[in-house]
Amino acid sequence: MRSRSRRRGGAGFAGNRARSPRGRRRKRDRRDAVGLTQEKAAERAGLSRNHYQLLESGLSDRAKKTPANPTLSTLIDLAHALGCKVGDLVDGLAHR
Repeated sequence: MRSRSRRRGGAGFAGNRARSPRGRRRKRDRRDAVGLTQEKAAERAGLSRNHYQLLESGLSDRAKKTPANPTLSTLIDLAHALGCKVGDLVDGLAHR
């Protein structure tokens, strides 16, 4: 049997562009537009508040400052919670 390698993570919710102030602001603006706090957005998406905060800030680890790289299922849950499309959360991904 052949083993298939799997890449960890998913399409970058944050990516390099979302770590910029403009990228972070877009995510926060989307959440604000639907009238949700970070805690409520996280609850709707089935995430812990801390995990949501990291994703919104574009990080997966604050201490190491590594970029966020959520799975597709997390992106789908976030899009549903924020009332948008997954593509709206991965700005700039198609331009790479």
